[in-house]
Amino acid sequence: MRVIIIGASGYIGSILSRGLGPTFSILEINGPNTRSGLSVDFTSLPQVDEFKKLVEPIDVIINCIGFKDINRSELEPDLAYRINVLTVKNLLSIFSEHCNIIHLSTDFVFGGSSGKYKESDKCNPLTVYGKTKLSAEALIRESAAEGAIVRICAPFDNQAAFPKFITESISKNRVIDCYQDAYYSPLSVLHFVKMMGNLILSLEGALKTLHFSGERISRYHFAKLYSESLVGNSELISPINREKTNLLPMSDISIDNHYTLQFLKYALPPIKKQIEREVRFEI
Repeated sequence: MRVIIIGASGYIGSILSRGLGPTFSILEINGPNTRSGLSVDFTSLPQVDEFKKLVEPIDVIINCIGFKDINRSELEPDLAYRINVLTVKNLLSIFSEHCNIIHLSTDFVFGGSSGKYKESDKCNPLTVYGKTKLSAEALIRESAAEGAIVRICAPFDNQAAFPKFITESISKNRVIDCYQDAYYSPLSVLHFVKMMGNLILSLEGALKTLHFSGERISRYHFAKLYSESLVGNSELISPINREKTNLLPMSDISIDNHYTLQFLKYALPPIKKQIEREVRFEI
């Protein structure tokens, strides 16, 4: 099966390329500002059209392209729109009737007030980033595309931003302040990749919306578990509350994965087991 990963040079794209490579025929495509490999500006419809002629036939496209800088998106909404929405619009214009499309979306399509959001729950994004990702989802649902919208929540390994920050801080004996009242649902990259592989092999029929996520956990509890797996204790992990900061009013951005795990027939281990593995290994 031929799988094209768009945005293959990014964190998520590179993880999928490495992890899916042994099972599928992978073609890595980068964005316009990368220095190596095949690069395409997916905000340009003529370039996307030429790209299709070069790579046909295709079984599956995984779209990992996204402008994920939440703060910068608030300052440059037009840029966020071009990358997060126009890219998808152009892909759909050229590919929607020719292959399955797996589009990576985000937990930020939800408002973050209640958490444990299901795939069918109403979306209410509070950020420009979340709004552009939701707009992209709407374009896909309105099209003839088959495949899946996959909302992801903090895939992590030991090179992801938060675990890497924890590791570096502990190595310098610095106290790490972590929110004990901000919840999310991180998922280790090992299981993220395995779930994606299952999805590729399960694609058929109507478009699906799925949640690739782990269990609900506070950032403080995650940091404690990570520290304990790394050095045997959590002495440097300090709890703080969101009310003392200028954090966005999103106390619980966790997303529910029960439907997705049932659909994929996938057994996900507890977050502690995932952390223990990722502290020491990479895909």
